[in-house]
Amino acid sequence: MRKELQLLIAVGGIYFCYFKVGLIQEDLFKSNFGTMDFPSPKFEFSSVLIFLQMLIYNLLCMTMIFRNKIKFVCTIKEGAYLGLLNFSSMIGALTALQYVSFPLQALVKSCKYLFMIIIIEFCLCQQQDQCQEIKNSQSSKYFVV
Repeated sequence: MRKELQLLIAVGGIYFCYFKVGLIQEDLFKSNFGTMDFPSPKFEFSSVLIFLQMLIYNLLCMTMIFRNKIKFVCTIKEGAYLGLLNFSSMIGALTALQYVSFPLQALVKSCKYLFMIIIIEFCLCQQQDQCQEIKNSQSSKYFVV
């Protein structure tokens, strides 16, 4: 399968999954947990929700890494640091988004992943450039003047 098609399928899968998670989160935050006699409490366990979400992501990533025998690009310390940054940014974003209207929440959440797609495309282009440089340097070793 071509790399471009794989990228489009991956991007489509990411958008579909985040759209579905967004609908579930909206339903969870807008649900009425109370009865007629008592006021409805708000959902206050967003950190648990994010922890479960990241746990599922980690399990899926580990499954893909071990199934496909992918070599780690970064050290465990770097991975833990990046994971902590991702977790804290998700907590901060979810906490901040509780104070704005839902249409603005949907706009912010959908725009956030555009940057991720741009970064992935940049990394892929940079990787292709590095591979091309390696091929050029290896072929120039055997060039006799």
